Amino acid sequence: TNRSAIGTRVRVLATIDGSPRWQMREIVGQTGYNTQPPLEAAFGLGDAALVDSLLIDWPLGQHDVYTNVPVDRFLRLVESVDPTGSPGSEAPPVAGFSLAQNRPNPFRDHTTVSWASPVAGPASLELFDVRGRRVRTLARGSYEAGQHTVQLQGDGLPSGTYFYVLRTPLGELSRRLERLR
Repeated sequence: TNRSAIGTRVRVLATIDGSPRWQMREIVGQTGYNTQPPLEAAFGLGDAALVDSLLIDWPLGQHDVYTNVPVDRFLRLVESVDPTGSPGSEAPPVAGFSLAQNRPNPFRDHTTVSWASPVAGPASLELFDVRGRRVRTLARGSYEAGQHTVQLQGDGLPSGTYFYVLRTPLGELSRRLERLR
C-alpha cells in the first residue's frame, strides 16, 4: 500500500521462558522534529526456538499469517508476497560480513550472539572484559557461508560490561554486551 509499509502492525507469538507471549510493533513514520525511526520491526525473543505465529496487518486491511518461523532471522516482508527467508523457501544468500547485537542485552542467565559471512572459512568469536582480557572463547572453527548463532551462558560471569569480537579472514567486528545479576 505504501513503499515503507507505514501503518503496518506486526505481531509475534513465541514461547519465552516457558510462557507464550505476544509482542506487537507498528511501522511508523516521522515522530518528532528531524527524526525517523527505523522502518523495521525487531523483537526480543529470549530463549524461543521458533515464532509460533507471525501476524501482519497491512494498512489496507490485508492480513498475513505465518507459523513456525525460525528465530534469529531477518525477513523482508512485502504486501501480497511471501517473505524472503520464510520457512519453505531458500534463505537469502548472505550479502555481507556482519556481527549482530546480542539479544537480550543486558542479560542475566544467557544471551544469543549471531553473525553472518558470505563465504566459508575459519572464524573465532571471543568475549573480552573492559580491560581487554579474553574471558571466554564462544566459537572457533571452520564455518559454512551463512548465518550462525551461539548461546552465551552467564555462569561464572560477573556483572559488568564485556565485548565480543568476531575474527574471520574478511575482517574483525566487535559489539558490547552487559551482564546483570
